[in-house]
Amino acid sequence: MLAKTLQLAFHGLDNHDEVWIRSVFNIALSRLKHQWELGTQERAQVLISYPGCLPEIKDHHHHLLVMIQKDDDRQIPGTLVLPQPLRSQAFLQLLNRCGDEIEQGTSGSQANYRDQTTPLEASANHPEQTAPLLVLPPYLHWVNVVHQALAAQQDVAVLVGGEPCYVINNRTRRIAALCGAVSPLRPSYLVHQWVNYSDEQLQQWQTVPYQLNDEMLRLPAERWWSLDSLLWHFGLKCALQKRLMLPPKRMAYRLWRWPDFGELGAATDEPAIAAALSAAYLEPQEVVSLADTELTKVQRFLQAALVCNYLLQRSGVASDQDLDELALNDKKTESKKQELEQEKESSLGILGVIRNAFNLKR
Repeated sequence: MLAKTLQLAFHGLDNHDEVWIRSVFNIALSRLKHQWELGTQERAQVLISYPGCLPEIKDHHHHLLVMIQKDDDRQIPGTLVLPQPLRSQAFLQLLNRCGDEIEQGTSGSQANYRDQTTPLEASANHPEQTAPLLVLPPYLHWVNVVHQALAAQQDVAVLVGGEPCYVINNRTRRIAALCGAVSPLRPSYLVHQWVNYSDEQLQQWQTVPYQLNDEMLRLPAERWWSLDSLLWHFGLKCALQKRLMLPPKRMAYRLWRWPDFGELGAATDEPAIAAALSAAYLEPQEVVSLADTELTKVQRFLQAALVCNYLLQRSGVASDQDLDELALNDKKTESKKQELEQEKESSLGILGVIRNAFNLKR
């Protein structure tokens, strides 16, 4: 890890993209491989912009340039690409790659981070991240097999009544329905359909390796849905019905794969819960305190994340190492809160001074 803190800056970004990047950056700051902060264009080592803004950037050869581009945009030699639509996993991996290149004294690699799905931290620190062990009820055995097949880079089919009903493309992590409808089904309907199956019916589902043929690969885009999104909402629905319960014994959880909340359509509290779980192994009640949320919301998050294979789990009671990591994370969080308070008081001007003087409640 670099001894110095790296700086990230922006040039010419529209308000939507800049707010999105700032939000994800602040939430995930403690999980990045290198120390980062937001800085000025003059001092930053990494600059994020658009291809059309390149002529406006002075001394751009001093920066590691990241271009936000769509698929059909021409890639500029000597730059890195952050694809649109923006995805949190791709952005975090990009920052780690930039830090590595700066550490090694290299830059300008042409790379696209759309499909990389490496864990949050190096596997050397957490060897079990390469094959997390899920604890799911028997009626979700087919989900376990799906995750095992995807880890082995295999396309799979889910058999219902002995016939292929769903096929999953390993490369894109998307699922298509082959049975029941000629016109495309809405994802919400499919989740509702899954939830209405009984435990006994779901337990009969089978998952097998499957070779996608040309006809399946040519299915229109609207016939394919995000597997993670379907499993996520399926887990949430089961949790609301108190059907899919967390293990009865005391367990601690840690995020090993960052959810793509843009695709999942996350609730307001969920990024904060994910940020807490990325710091160390935590029990649900500890997450409640760190994320400042409700236990039921944490439990629903954990159950959905288990179905999506986003979590590592182990017996409860935090270790000394976990407590040290939490303490460090708390310090960073508290420091960030103080910075935000100072910015708020500064923006209030004389009113902020008066409030501080009289210690009035806001």
